[in-house]
Amino acid sequence: MVLAQRSQSRHCLSRVVLLAVALSLAVEFFQVFSLRRSPSMTDVWTNTVGAMIAALQAIDCQTQESLRRLRGTDFVIGEPFQSITIPSPTTSIPESSIDSHPW
Repeated sequence: MVLAQRSQSRHCLSRVVLLAVALSLAVEFFQVFSLRRSPSMTDVWTNTVGAMIAALQAIDCQTQESLRRLRGTDFVIGEPFQSITIPSPTTSIPESSIDSHPW
């Protein structure tokens, strides 16, 4: 919802939380009629907190993206990749190998 609306405001966060609570309560309500499921407020709470965390991350991502556009910089992590040469191990086969065993 945050990404679709392109909103960086905290007002969008409250809408996401309210929608998550409503959806979770609806799912838990229908579990009352199920024989194998039972409704739980813990499910409602964890679904709401998960939606809130995801919305905060989306708002932060959009804020960072708009700051990069204002500065005219691209997102770069660290230094450019440098190739590293890894030496291959050398092994010497001893005189008494499996093939030279008498059995």
